[in-house]
Amino acid sequence: MAQSTNNASKTEKTANRPVQTIRYGSVRAAIWRNMVDNGNASRPLYCVTLSRSYQDADDAWKESASSGPMTFVTR
Repeated sequence: MAQSTNNASKTEKTANRPVQTIRYGSVRAAIWRNMVDNGNASRPLYCVTLSRSYQDADDAWKESASSGPMTFVTR
């Protein structure tokens, strides 16, 4: 089951944090909110970044943001 964290109710000091983070196995999706000003009103624009956790040869945990077509396939 996917795990989710919601950071929307945090103070402005954490404005550079994702609105929500969803994790499924080694894959993590971070949802970012940016306010866009279009003249007389502003509206939110949402973007998603994906990353994958892995262990290197020394068994240290790393995170990769670069991906190929099969990178985010989970078992």
